[in-house]
Formats: sequence, C-alpha cells, structure tokens
Amino acid sequence: MHTSWNSRLKNVAWGYREKFAEALGRIEQSGQLDTSYENRAFLAFDRAYMELVGKDFGTDHAADAFLQALEGKLSWILSVPDLLESWAGFGLKLLNTKLYFAIRYFELWNRSIEVANPSEMRFIINVMHLVEESIGAECALAFLEGYQKIKDAVSVEKVKEFADEGIRMFSHKPKEAEKFFRLELASSKKAIDIISKKCSQKEIRERLVRLFKGICGFEGSIFEISELDTEELTIKGSATVCLFNGLYLPVDIMMFDSVKLNREWYLASVYINAFAHLFNGFPTAHGLAGFESSGYFLKARGVGADFISQELFYIIDVYRILSSACKVFPGAKRIIGRMIDYEKEKNLALRRVSLFHMILYRLLCEDYTFCMDKKLTVLINEFTETVKEIAFSCTSFYDVADNLPKVLDNFYDVFQDCVVNLNVYGGILSFYSDYSFRVRPGPPLDEARRLDNAKDGKSGRSGFEESDDHKGKIQLADSDFQKELTEGSETCGNQEGFLYDEWNNDTQDYLHEWCCVQEIRDFYMESPHFSMNPVPDKKQTKEIRQVFERLKPDLLRTRNNMTAGDEMQLNRLINYLVEKKAGFCPEERIYCKKFKDERDIATALLIDVSGSTADSVEDSKVLEIEKSAAFLLAEGLLELDDRFGIFGFTGGGRGKCSYYIFKEFDEDWKEVQQKRLLGCHPNGSTRIGAAIRHTTNKLKQLDSERKLMIIITDGKPQDTDGYTSDRLYAQHDVRMACIEAKRNGIVVFCLSTENNSLSELELMFPVKRYVVMRKITELPQLLAKSYIKLTM
Repeated sequence: MHTSWNSRLKNVAWGYREKFAEALGRIEQSGQLDTSYENRAFLAFDRAYMELVGKDFGTDHAADAFLQALEGKLSWILSVPDLLESWAGFGLKLLNTKLYFAIRYFELWNRSIEVANPSEMRFIINVMHLVEESIGAECALAFLEGYQKIKDAVSVEKVKEFADEGIRMFSHKPKEAEKFFRLELASSKKAIDIISKKCSQKEIRERLVRLFKGICGFEGSIFEISELDTEELTIKGSATVCLFNGLYLPVDIMMFDSVKLNREWYLASVYINAFAHLFNGFPTAHGLAGFESSGYFLKARGVGADFISQELFYIIDVYRILSSACKVFPGAKRIIGRMIDYEKEKNLALRRVSLFHMILYRLLCEDYTFCMDKKLTVLINEFTETVKEIAFSCTSFYDVADNLPKVLDNFYDVFQDCVVNLNVYGGILSFYSDYSFRVRPGPPLDEARRLDNAKDGKSGRSGFEESDDHKGKIQLADSDFQKELTEGSETCGNQEGFLYDEWNNDTQDYLHEWCCVQEIRDFYMESPHFSMNPVPDKKQTKEIRQVFERLKPDLLRTRNNMTAGDEMQLNRLINYLVEKKAGFCPEERIYCKKFKDERDIATALLIDVSGSTADSVEDSKVLEIEKSAAFLLAEGLLELDDRFGIFGFTGGGRGKCSYYIFKEFDEDWKEVQQKRLLGCHPNGSTRIGAAIRHTTNKLKQLDSERKLMIIITDGKPQDTDGYTSDRLYAQHDVRMACIEAKRNGIVVFCLSTENNSLSELELMFPVKRYVVMRKITELPQLLAKSYIKLTM
C-alpha cells in the first residue's frame, strides 16, 4: 500500500479504518491509479477523498460509497483526471447540502447508471449541474435516478430537452419536479412522447445547408424563423419563409407522429424552396426593396394586391416551380408529394380547405378527388387548365405577375355564381415560403422622415394627403371606416414631426407613413397662472428610495479563485498548502472578492395623459396618481443608477399625435424635468400605437444591453379618423407596435385599469406582458413592484 495512505486514515472512524485501508490498497494494486504525486488523477482522487473523510462525523459513509464506486463500475475514470474531478466535485457539492445526497449520488453511479463513454458521463454531470442550479440538489438526484428510463425512452441527445422541459414546468415546484424526473407524472410521459417525435433543425442543419446549396448553387444559409417576426407568422399560420438571403425554418417540427416524417418535412421544405431559387420564383427577390411582400410587388407591377390576387400569384408560381423541378429532379417528387398528401389529409380532417387549397391540390395531385358537388369539381378542373396553360408560358415570377390579370378574369368568370369558402388559413403549404409575409424593419429614428417647413415657406410632402397607395390599402374596409380614414387627412402644420406606419388589420397591411408624432417639451409656463401639483409626499419618496436602496446588496456578486481579494477561501487555502507541501507549484488562487453587478438597463416610462385621466378617483384625478407613481419610480431609479426616460402621449387625429418629453434618457432628474412631469394636464385621446413606435425608435438609439418600455393607461386605445376599439382595429395596431419593439430587443409591459378586458390586453400585450389594476390608486405600489420584477 502507498506509504502515505496511513496518514489518510487518521480522520476515519475506527469502524471504517480497516475497510478503507483495504479499499485503498486494492485501488493501488489494480494499476488504474498512478499514485505518484505528479499524477493529476491521483491528486483529484486524493483531494476528494480527504474532503470526504475530513468533514464532520458521519461523512465516512459517503467516503465508503465513493470508494465502492471507484472499485466497481467507475474504476475506469481513475485514468480520466478531468472527468474524475467533475464527478467527485459534484458529489462534494451535494455533501455540503446534505450528507444523504452525497451518499445517494455515489451509490446510484455504482448500482444504476450505465454509460457508454466518457462523453455521456460528462453530459449527465452537466445536466445535473443545470437542474441543481435551476431547482435544487434533490431534483438533480431525482434526474440521476430516472436517467436510465429517460435514456431508454429518448436518445441521449434529447435527454437535455427533457431536463429543460422539467425546469420550465416545475422551476418553483421542487417536489413535483422530483416526480417528473423519476417519470412518475403523466406530464413526464407526455414530455417523453413529444420529445421522441420531435425533429430539431440543429440536428440536421448541416445536411439542410448542403442540400440547399447543392440544388440551387446559392450561398444563402438556413436560419431559425425566430429571427423574423414569429408572432405575426403565428397569427397567419405560416411556418416557412424563404427570402433572397436564405431559408427561415422552425427551430423544431412535431407535425407528425414520428421523427422520420418530421425530418422529411425539413427535407421537403429545403427541396421546394431551393427549387424556387433555381427556377426564378418570388423567394429570389422576397425581402429586397420593392419586394417586401407579394402584395407590395403586385401593386408596384400594376396588378391588384387584394388577397385573391396574392393567392392566385402564389398558386401559379408554386405550380410552375414544381412542374419544372420534377423534370430535372424526379427523386424529389416523392418526398414533396408525400408531404403534400399528409397536409392535404390533415386539412381535410380539420375542415380547413378553402377554394385555393382545392385548386392547388388539383394541380399537384392528379388523383385528388373532392368531397363536394360535381358542379364545383367541374369548375375547378376548368380553371386549373387555364392555370396550367399560363404557368407553362412563364419563366419567372415576373411573367406570372404580368399574366395574373388574365387569370383573375378567368377566376371571376368561372366562380362568379358559386358560394364557396375563400378563407386562406395561412399558407396553403406549410413547408413552402409565405409570399405575403412582409419583410420590412421599421426605420431608425435618424432616418424617420421629419416634416419641416422650409425657410421660403414651401413644405415637403406631408404624407397625409390621401394617395392612391392608401386607397388601395383600405379597399376591403367597410365604407364607414373608409370614410373616416379619408377624412383624417390633416397635416402636421408648422411643427416638426416624425412619420410612422399604422397597421390596418382589415387589409392585413400597413398604412405607410400614416401618423405624425410631434414632440412637445415646453408645455408649462413660468407664470402666476401656471399650476403645478405638489411633489408627492416626502414620506412616500423616502420609503421608495429605501426599497430600491435595499436592492443594492443583491447587485453584489462573489468571484472565487482570485489571486487577490477581500477574503480567503478556507478549502482553497488547504488545497494550496497540501499541494505546495507535496512539492508542486500551485497557483495562489485562494481569495474571493465581491464585485458590483453593473446593470445595463434603459427604461422608458410612457404615460397616458389623454382626456379620460381628468376623471377623479378617491378625491384625486387619475393623471395626478399616474404622475405621482412616475415621480416615485424616478426617485427609486436614481438609487440604482438605472438609465430612464419619462414621456407622455395623447392623440388628436393621425396628423397630430402629441408626445410629451418629461425627461430624456440623457437628462438629469432635476427641477426642470420634475416641473414638466408635474405640470402636464389631461387632453386629447389615446393613440397608443404611434407612441409605442416613437418610444421604440428612441430606445433603439441607445446601446444598453436591456431595454424596457412600461406603459401606464387608464383606458382603451381610441382616437378620431377610424382608430377605434369596438372593431379591435386599434388593439391590433398596438399589438403590431409591440411586435416591432420586440424585434428590436425591447420588452413592452403595460399597467392598465379594468377598462381594458383581459382578452383585449392579451391581444395587445401578448404573453401576459401586463398587469390589471382594480383601482388606479394601486398604481404607485404596482409600478415599483413590476419594475423590480422585470429587471432584477
């Protein structure tokens, strides 16, 4: 036995000494462990063993389980130093939590866990670290207990997905999490079922990229569709977008009951979209200026941009591309054909088949039979012959657009007497690009069009005269609404303004440069007639400062293994002295130091100052409560040194959306800024969409890592010229404004009164990015709590 083993038995209880001496001797004689002091594996083993036997009374049981594992199934890791360190290190981490956890950990590895190679063992330990940090040590042990069953149900590569799902579902419910990882819950089996069927893009991404490039010779890549506006795509029901620069696909697919079929979905999507690039389909230009969507392109081409024109353009181009591709790549016809058959059956079962589906299915599936009256079947067959004739005469999507009027005339002639479902239900083919998806990021603030009167008195185009563009965009709106829109054509007058789009949900498109936002700063006057409400109660101000000041210790983080610091780490010091005495030259990393976690947050507080805020609640006007809450939050943010701006908004028609600057991001919170906030008065209506877009552009200019917009409102979005809530027009515009903010990395959060229903708030601020106040008087407390929850 190694001469130094005797010294390593001094702290061992008498009942274990002989047993440990024999175990240590067997490990040495096995030849698995080189016991020279120069050997890294020996040092890792020795360090773990000494910590186990050097703890308080009772840890010998854990040391016994440790030695048994290294004599048993895990004897091979004695020759893999880094793995031995990781494995033993996690056991010691559990020992510091509870003795039983460490004993159970070592016993499980010796009795239950079967690993194929060192990589799998590293993977298991890494996942255990993740579970332990996210939920707790007991859940990490539960994961280890259930690992073999999880591994048998899904591949090793997908075990992490299962662990991530458990963390997502039960991060605040450790007892349920333990049952989940042991596969004792119904949700465990459901998660296993989902993961075992799911195919992830990253698993086959390299193959997809090679296939895409091999077919069309195009250097574009495969991207995750989450890089685009996924909420808009979800609303439209689209899963694929192919642009001039590459193909955007879902992160994972689970449309079918097997991984094989879901993998085929990816392959079919790459095939058909690569063919679109090869045979001059619309995706070759989609996303370029003038080709933001099929609607934009058709309109610029002088063809109608209504949804019927767009669907027929899509159908002809798809049929033209696939007809050409199947002659050159007959092998691809099988995979694409199978996907079309699956989607056809699925849509039929869900009764989601429109006339456009029927036309395309008839073109692509010769054996497709309709469950409908014979008259409609005859009409569809008649129309598809026209489509085929046109498609065969086209060599690019330009030709398709030029021939579209002829197809439209035939479409109306053939189906004019039919009562048939024209609903689109998103893209007809889920695995082919959505032509109607609009690729157009909002313009940055410095590029937004300003409306300034020239010195000679001549003004540029205001953007509010009713143009042909706008008329085309509102053709499908009801006549009353169209009248309201055309009447709202006032200009910005002599004031500087910023032009922004507005989302028209009736036409599913933007009204280009539709709203003018005017910034207003000097709206209070230093005069005897100027009235400004007093600063909020000093006691309240002091209390809110104390709340935020108490958060400062949470911003301190401890960094270990430092060469210099505030405190010594006892364990590190002991290891350092042991290694130095053994003749090594260890690094003197024995200190820890506290650092302040620098917060890089920019917050815009956006306050509704419309006329409705003049209403009184419990002897106070709504606006006074809003201003008091904003003032108190500003005082708290000063304590945290967070960057913030405070703004107000009202509406006065689309040509006069007022935007009040109470405090800019680069201004100090001084008397002038406080007077601006406390001196504003209720006026106008509530045009939230334009205010969100202007605030988004302000936040975009900042280089902060995290950006937050908090909106305070007491009512529904409402303004003149058709911006109404009863038809949900205004709510859909607010939603799109929030989606645009999200694209730019900005989180939008709303505090609203009960004037907005939960369904309306979920529509405007999805994923529950809102809080409903039963009373407006709750605002000061809720605002501070919400900010802390969103940023800490």
